[in-house]
Amino acid sequence: MVTENVLDKILSLAAVGRWPEARKIYRRVLKTNPKDWNLLYKIGILEAKAENYPVAITILEKAKKIDPKNSQINVNLAQLYALNDQPSKAWPILQDLRQKVGDSEPFYRQLGGVAQKLQKYEEAEDSYRKALDLGSKDVELLNNYAVLLQGYGRSVEAVQLLERAFAEDSTSTAIANNLANLCIIFGRMDRALAMFNDALTRNPENVSINRNLALLHRSLGDPKRALDAAQRAAILDPQNVDSLTISAELLERRAELDRAAQLLEFCLIGSPDNIDAISLKARSLRRVGKIDSSIKFLEENLLRLGEMPNTYKINFELGHAYQAQGNYNEAFPIFNRANKLQEQDSEEKNIEPSRAFTRLRDLKSILSRIEIDEAPKNSAVDGHDDPVFMVGFPRSGTTLLDQVLDSHPGVVVLEERPLVAGMIRRLASDDFRYPQDLAQLNSRMIQKLRSGYFQDRMQFIEVEAGEVFVDKMPLNINEAILINSVFPKARFIVVIRDPCDVCLSCFTQAFELNDWMAVFNDIAATAKLYNEVFDLWYETVSKFNIEYHEVRYEDLVNDLQGTASKILKFLDLSWDNKMARHDEHARNRGYLATPSHAQVTQPVYQHAVQRWKLYGGHMKEVEKLLQTKRRQLGYSTTGQKD
Repeated sequence: MVTENVLDKILSLAAVGRWPEARKIYRRVLKTNPKDWNLLYKIGILEAKAENYPVAITILEKAKKIDPKNSQINVNLAQLYALNDQPSKAWPILQDLRQKVGDSEPFYRQLGGVAQKLQKYEEAEDSYRKALDLGSKDVELLNNYAVLLQGYGRSVEAVQLLERAFAEDSTSTAIANNLANLCIIFGRMDRALAMFNDALTRNPENVSINRNLALLHRSLGDPKRALDAAQRAAILDPQNVDSLTISAELLERRAELDRAAQLLEFCLIGSPDNIDAISLKARSLRRVGKIDSSIKFLEENLLRLGEMPNTYKINFELGHAYQAQGNYNEAFPIFNRANKLQEQDSEEKNIEPSRAFTRLRDLKSILSRIEIDEAPKNSAVDGHDDPVFMVGFPRSGTTLLDQVLDSHPGVVVLEERPLVAGMIRRLASDDFRYPQDLAQLNSRMIQKLRSGYFQDRMQFIEVEAGEVFVDKMPLNINEAILINSVFPKARFIVVIRDPCDVCLSCFTQAFELNDWMAVFNDIAATAKLYNEVFDLWYETVSKFNIEYHEVRYEDLVNDLQGTASKILKFLDLSWDNKMARHDEHARNRGYLATPSHAQVTQPVYQHAVQRWKLYGGHMKEVEKLLQTKRRQLGYSTTGQKD
């Protein structure tokens, strides 16, 4: 039997880092006491505390052979396998323990973590929920559960868990990081920025925080701070190419292609399989006219990488390269493959395109139940002019018009920020069902929505007195009923383009997927969505006194000044010569967040007009689906504007 004095000596030596001496003693003791499971267990735990996980596992496995049913040994052995990135070995041990330990918070916490690592997400959630029901306040559990829910797209629940975790431990970098990222999703840029900066003050050398701060500054339209943060992250961890890739993307979107190319070469030397770097390099080659080189580079990498996750990005870029080459028969099936791969990659997420169509049906239904307010339109007295809303369908030319208007000194355009989405979230916080309860919208709610909208706007942009503010978010066209109720003097600029060109362009873009963008993975579904969006719009304006001006993309590229002058008249403004240099303004503006960034930093071009015709038979089904809508919008069967 080993005396406590011997164990104390081993522990004392280990505590001061004298491991060689401690190990020499315990090996000698184990040699004379090979069947003492308790001794093996204590020494195994000692090695585990020193994070010598492989050694600890070996020792505890010996203890388990002596007493295989000992729950104490098995629980710790499973935990060690999990810590040593061997969850598949931890899992069967935990399954054997399930009946023995009963309802135990530590057990369910551990089981959930292992299940999550093994991608057994339903079992992970069930285990986390049981641990919480048993009173767990463990911040790691709350954080891991939040990450799991976020993967399912259940962001509201994820935020609630992270708020609980942050209340328990406001110093945790991981929790602050994850919570700040979710704040960004919900449009709480101010809180996200504050959390990142606070975390950075405590841990300035944290690579993840610097990198995420770069992404936030990019989203806020501050490319200089974004680039500074990305470069700090790259200096802190030169082996991690993600920060360099972010820097290269920022430079590419600012049309600084030479600097971007240099960074991408470094990225690909260190990480030749980095899909973002591969796609960016190919896009840069295409943008400088080296289309054949771009195609060769992409095809070589696809052949090497196969269909690993995220290769849809390479396929989208390859489709664009073939399109730029004029090889449309080659481009279309590649775009189709890209969309299928992206759809497969998102299967584990809570994304359901059918919900987009359900929302449109709900909005159409509410139209018949809302009474028209015949009272004079008077905006609330809050010191803010009602905005102008630039809407349409994605890929209709809103980004080009955004840059043209923003180059006018009297106009401020905010590019695709979730201000209207923020109003809808505020309604949900009041147990208001949107859009079903729109008829119950009252003056108190309207004032709250206006106040919240303008507070959110301040996170992104400052609007001076006398400036015309334009909120550009294409699919806000669907929320015209709500917008008109909250901002009765709002004006709408509706950007229209040949529906066949629009749907083709949506099909060829690697959008960040949500319920709406996921529709674009199927070009026929995209055409059906287009029809329903504009059906809702015209039903809405036929019932409500909405002030709007329609702009055709084709007119804008054929006669920029003439078309823009009509829009300016609608906005009570006059032409300014700076608008003719909108491409220069776009380059100086910094980071452009939309897929059109490469186009709007060039002078106006017309080669995207009627592009759909170049795809020939690939577009026959889409043309048929859009036939009625094209005629209603003034496009003849030949594709020309009537």
